[in-house]
Amino acid sequence: SSDRSAADLQAFEWNPTMDLLACITAQPDSTMSIYRLMQTDQSPKLISEKISGVGTALTWSPCGRKLAVGDRLGGVALYDGETGSVLYSSK
Repeated sequence: SSDRSAADLQAFEWNPTMDLLACITAQPDSTMSIYRLMQTDQSPKLISEKISGVGTALTWSPCGRKLAVGDRLGGVALYDGETGSVLYSSK
């Protein structure tokens, strides 16, 4: 069981083309998680990755396959939205 609550969310964004929701939790342990919410035959959480820096914003690409995450230090990372692998990082 987690002691985190909705107040711990820093940002969240629905995917424009798939049934995915991306979330970033606030400090001290900023984590990006991607959830698949509409399918009952799968575990809802697909990806949970610790992010370096302090994630403050995120947005999906128009095609819904990539997720950009920005942090307070001006860094940007681009993730594959289904695997969580880092495609680009400016850090």
